[in-house]
Amino acid sequence: MSQNKRYIPLNAGESAVLPDANTLLPRDEVYEPLAQMIIDAVKKVEAAKNKTLNELREHNAISIDGARGTGKTAVLVNLKSYLKDRDVLKDVHILDPVDPTLLEDGDSLFLHIIVAAVLHDRDIKEAQKKDPGKARSLNQTLEKLAQSLESVETQKDWHGMDKVRAMYSNKQLADCVQDFFRNVLELLGKKLLVLPIDDVDTALNRAFENLEIVRRYLATPYVLPIVCGDRSLYDEVTWRDFHGRLIEDSSYRREEAYERAVELAAEYQRKILPFPRRLTMPEVSSYWQQVDIYLRDGHAELMPLRNFIAWLEIFLAGPVNGLEGSRLLLPIPSIRALSQLVRHFSGFISELPVAVRESKEELEVQYNWQMPSVPLDKAARYKRNQFAQNLAGYFCFEPKAGAAYLVLLAKLYWQNWSDVHSSARRRSFLDTPLFQPLAHAAASFELFDKVDDLSIWPTLLAERLPEEWLAGIKSQKTILPYPVAEIGVNSSKGWGYAKKIQQLEIGGLDDNKKNKASFLIALLVQHNFYTNAKQTMLLNIGRIFELLIASIAGSLSVEDVHAILGRAPFFSAAALAPTKTILIDASAGEDDASDADFDEGHDSSELILELCEEINAWRAAHNVDQIDLSPWLVYKVFNKVYSQVASSEKVPKGMRDIGRALNMVAHTFYATWFAFGSFEKGELFELPNVIATTNINPERLKNYKGNDQFNVNVKPFLDASKDGNSMRVVSYVMAEHPLKKWVDSLIVLEWPIADNKKSDVDATLVRELNKNMPKTAREWFISKFNLAPSTRLMPNVIRAALEGCSASEGRDLIKEMQRSYSNSRNEDTVFNIKWEIERKFPEIK
Repeated sequence: MSQNKRYIPLNAGESAVLPDANTLLPRDEVYEPLAQMIIDAVKKVEAAKNKTLNELREHNAISIDGARGTGKTAVLVNLKSYLKDRDVLKDVHILDPVDPTLLEDGDSLFLHIIVAAVLHDRDIKEAQKKDPGKARSLNQTLEKLAQSLESVETQKDWHGMDKVRAMYSNKQLADCVQDFFRNVLELLGKKLLVLPIDDVDTALNRAFENLEIVRRYLATPYVLPIVCGDRSLYDEVTWRDFHGRLIEDSSYRREEAYERAVELAAEYQRKILPFPRRLTMPEVSSYWQQVDIYLRDGHAELMPLRNFIAWLEIFLAGPVNGLEGSRLLLPIPSIRALSQLVRHFSGFISELPVAVRESKEELEVQYNWQMPSVPLDKAARYKRNQFAQNLAGYFCFEPKAGAAYLVLLAKLYWQNWSDVHSSARRRSFLDTPLFQPLAHAAASFELFDKVDDLSIWPTLLAERLPEEWLAGIKSQKTILPYPVAEIGVNSSKGWGYAKKIQQLEIGGLDDNKKNKASFLIALLVQHNFYTNAKQTMLLNIGRIFELLIASIAGSLSVEDVHAILGRAPFFSAAALAPTKTILIDASAGEDDASDADFDEGHDSSELILELCEEINAWRAAHNVDQIDLSPWLVYKVFNKVYSQVASSEKVPKGMRDIGRALNMVAHTFYATWFAFGSFEKGELFELPNVIATTNINPERLKNYKGNDQFNVNVKPFLDASKDGNSMRVVSYVMAEHPLKKWVDSLIVLEWPIADNKKSDVDATLVRELNKNMPKTAREWFISKFNLAPSTRLMPNVIRAALEGCSASEGRDLIKEMQRSYSNSRNEDTVFNIKWEIERKFPEIK
C-alpha cells in the first residue's frame, strides 16, 4: 500500500470505520505486525492439508492490548482496508468483529455469536447462493455441529449411558468446529478466516468463559482469532476464577491459594495468548511525537499534529521548563479523546498563527506563540480568549482535565479583569479557583479527578484556627496541591510603626523613604480578632504577592491598590476563613501597655499614586503588556513562594522590628522573582535547562547578586538582553520593577535591631556579654552542643545535635544566633543551622 503521510481528519464522526488507509495511525506498531502474522497463518493452512485436528491443534490467537479509547476497535474494522493492496487478502476472509457484550444470560459465545457472525456474513450468504452444492455441504456440517453443541449444553441433565454419549459428543465437538470452518473456507474459495473478537474484557461476568471458548474451539489453523481488550483485566478475571475454584470447598490457606491462582493465571494466558503474538496499542502521546501525522480538513493539510500539541502545551501551561513538577500533563487519555478534541477545536485550527502551524520544531512552535514577531493587539487577545473559551467548553467534561480547566477559567477571568475599568473591579486578580482550593468543593468541579487534599492543614494549623473549621476541611479533596494557608507573624495592635519610623534618625533615611517604609509595612498588616475578643495585628505576605502579579498582568490604578489594601491578604487564614478567629496564646499575646501607640494609619494616597505611575511607566518601558502571563506559571510560583516565605510564627508580645518587617517585603519580592526564573529558564529561550533549587537566604537580600537563585535562574535572562535580545519574560522585566527599587533603597539602611519595649538593654552591657561569646557561629554551635572542636557542621551533624530540642528552644537558638552572628563571615553557617532548625520545626517559620 502507499505509505503516504498519515492524518487525522477534522470532519470525522464517531464511526470506527476509516475509509482512507492514511488515517490508520498505528501502522508500524499494530497494522504491519498483524499483516505479517496473517501471512504466516496462511502458510500454516497450506501445510495443514490431510492432517488430523490433534496434529494441527495450536493456540495461535493474536492479542491486542489497550485501554478503552485507544483505537482497538478501529484496528479490527479497518484491517481489511489496510490489507487491500496486499496479495494475501485474496486468500483471507476477514469477518466483522464479534462483540461478546451482546451475550444474554445462558447464551454461548460460540453458538450464538461466532457461528451467527459467520452465517450472517454478507460474502458467505452470496457464496451460498452462487454454489448450492457447497451450501448443502456447509449446512450438513452445521447440523452436526448443532447436535454436538446441544449435547454439550444439556449433558448436565443426563444420567448413565446418556451422559456418556453426551460426553462423547463433547469430545467430537472440536472436530465439528474445524469441519465447519473448513467448509466455510471452501465455500468462499479462501484459505483462512480472520475472526476479530472485540472487548472480551468488558463482559466481565463472562470473560473467563469467553477465553475458554478461544482455548477449546479456536485452536485450529483455519481460523485466526484476534482478541482485543485490556490484558490487565484478563489477568484479573483469570486469577479470580482459579482462586474461586481453589477455595470453593475450603478456605484453608487462602494466601497460598491466591499465589497459586496468580501462577496458574499467568500460565493460562501464556498458553492462550502467546507472548510473541501479543500486540499493544500505542500510548496516545506517541502519535504527537511523530513527524508524519497531520491535521487535515478535507484535502487541505492544516498543520502537523506535533505542532498542534506543542501549541496546546504552551497555551495551557505557558513558558514553563517542566522542572520541579511544573509540567502540566495534557488531559488527552486516548486516541478517541484526541480525535474528539481536534474535532471540537477544528473551527479555530486554521486561525492559529501561520508561524505556529508551519514551524519545523516543537520549541519553534512554542517560541513563536510566546514571543510573536507581531505585537499582540486587541484583536489577537480577543482571539486567544476565544481559544480559551472553546477549550474550556471541551475540557469541562473530561475527568482528567481538572488542572487544565482551572487554568482556562483563570485565563478567561484574567482577560475579563483586564478589560474592566479599575473602578469596577470588585474582586482580586487571584480570586479564581486555580488559587482558591476551598472552591474545589463546588458542584461544578465534582466531575474532575481530585488527587490531592487539605489533610495536612488541620495538623499545621492546630491551635491557630478553630477546631470545628479545621475538622471541616480535613477531608476536602482538591484538584491540585496547595501550600498551607498563612496565619502570619503576630505583631501588636499597639505597634505604631508609622510613628516610630517618622521619629527615626538614620543615615540615608529621608522623608520619602520613611513614607515608603510605612506603606510597605502597611501592605503586610492585617488586623484580626482572637478568641478573648481582643484585636491583634498579623503580618502577611499576600498583598505583596498580589500586587506584584497584578502589576505584571495589567496597568494598576490607585483604586486597584486601595482595593488590595482593603482586602485580607491573599491566601491568608483571614482570607480563606474570614469569619474565623485566629488563636493567640498568652505567651504571644498583646502588650496592653502599648495600646496608646496604636497606629491609625497615615495618608498614603500620594505614595500610592507615585507607585502606580512608576509601575505603569515600567510596564510601558519594558513592553510588559506583551507578556502573555500564564496562570499555570503563576500557580507554580505561588506554591513555591508560599512554601518558602509564608510564616505563622508566634512572637512573644508581638513582633515590632521595622527592619525585619521590611525584610519580609524584600523576601517576598525576591522569592517571587527568583521563582519565576526557576520555572521560565530553559530551552525555550535558548538557555541551559539548569536551575538553582536552594531556598533564598533571607539574611542575604541586601547582596542578592551573590545568591545562586539570582546567578543561575535570573541573571542569564539579563545577560541575554544585553545583546539586544530583549526578553518578554517575567524574570527579565522584574529586574527593573519599581517595588524592587523601593525595597532595595530601604533594606540597605541600618534599622534598629528591635523596636519593642523588651529591648531596653544597655548597648554597653550587650558588648560586655558578647566578649565571652564564641567568635563564629560554628564555634557557638559546637559549644552549645558540646561537640568536638574539629567537628564539621554537615547537615546530618546539625540534625543529630538538634534531636533533643523542642520547638521553643529551636526558636531561641535562631534568635540568639542571628543577634550575635549576622555578619557576612558567618552567613552561610547561620543559614545552614537556621534551615535545619526550621526543617525540624516548620511551625516556627
